[in-house]
Amino acid sequence: MTSTGHPKRKGYGVVESIQFNKKTAKFEFYAHDLINNKKLETVSCQECHGKDPRPVNDSYPLWLGFYGSVLDSFPASNHVSRKEQVELTKFLSQKVKTGIYKYLIHQEGSEVTPYLEPRYLTLDEQNQATHLSTTFKPNQRFGIALTALNRQRIFRKIKNSPKYQSLQKTLLYELLNCGKTKVTAARTLKIRDRVEKENQARIDRMGLKLEERHDKLVQMQELKNWESQLKIGQWRWSQTLTHFLMEFLQRKNPKTFISKKISYSKFCKT
Repeated sequence: MTSTGHPKRKGYGVVESIQFNKKTAKFEFYAHDLINNKKLETVSCQECHGKDPRPVNDSYPLWLGFYGSVLDSFPASNHVSRKEQVELTKFLSQKVKTGIYKYLIHQEGSEVTPYLEPRYLTLDEQNQATHLSTTFKPNQRFGIALTALNRQRIFRKIKNSPKYQSLQKTLLYELLNCGKTKVTAARTLKIRDRVEKENQARIDRMGLKLEERHDKLVQMQELKNWESQLKIGQWRWSQTLTHFLMEFLQRKNPKTFISKKISYSKFCKT
């Protein structure tokens, strides 16, 4: 849901929202003019959100346009985050107590609530934050929730493809690492190139200075493990392939799906 509390800003008095329809696996867009009490058209939303509309949001560790745009915090290593912290501090001391902002709920325990204090920002070898609690990471929590819904939307599109039935077993074979991959070396390099280009595009959108662009804190974690984008390890298949496997196994053998004792290896044999 989005809105603005500034009377001079475009969209003042309008509430825009996105709702996920579980039955259709589609995102539905709504807009309401609170001042004139009427619904507004949302067809124009497709210009940015696509013909099969979905929320447009960056992913870990950068969220341009949000406070805490770098790892849900304000690292002093780049000017964008420093400016954000100044603006957030001003907002918390003044505007947060007025208008629609006074209804916001802020978790106690952080000097920059609801975000993580910069002193906790450290990364492991995979460019993953070592501070695991998401209490003061609203951007990350939103991203996790959005990913779960968007995964259903993507599966719906895959399932509706005319090639789905003929390629279903092949896709499962690859995604579950059942044997030697059929992904070519050329395809592997192409994926790596895409990851690197996406990383640079995100940094460009942030508007970072030349000396800030190589900061470890702003790099996509996929740069460290980009090869994993080609496959899904045993420990994470349940997160990623839930809908795919449900569709396949329920049609193959409903009783097999219900059993909780199915081993990973049996999926490949199936």
